[in-house]
Amino acid sequence: MRLHLVDGTYELVRAHFAPGPSRRDHKGHDVKASVGMIGSLLKLLHDPDEAVTHIAVAFDDPVESFRNRLYAGYKTSAAIPDVVLAQFATAKAGIEALGLLLWSQRV
Repeated sequence: MRLHLVDGTYELVRAHFAPGPSRRDHKGHDVKASVGMIGSLLKLLHDPDEAVTHIAVAFDDPVESFRNRLYAGYKTSAAIPDVVLAQFATAKAGIEALGLLLWSQRV
C-alpha cells in the first residue's frame, strides 16, 4: 500500500506561481492553478516509482478557521491571490472527476 496525502491549498498556490503559460477557461477565467494542480496529480498517479495505491487531497477551505482564534499568527488567506482563491471550486471539481478522495475543512 502506498498512501499520498496532498495539501491541496499549497499545491494550488504552487501551480499558480509555477513557470508556464497562463490558462483560461471558455469564459475567460484564469484556471492556470487548477490545470497545473490536476496535471501534477495525474503525473503522481501515473508515476511507476511512486506506485500510488491511495491518495487524498486536503484543502483549507475556507483558509481561516477556529485556529485563527486560538493562535493569532495562524495562516490566513491574505497572502493567497484572489485569482487562486477563485479556483478552489474548479480544483475540487477536477479532483472529484479523477475519483480522488477530497477532504475540505468544515467551519
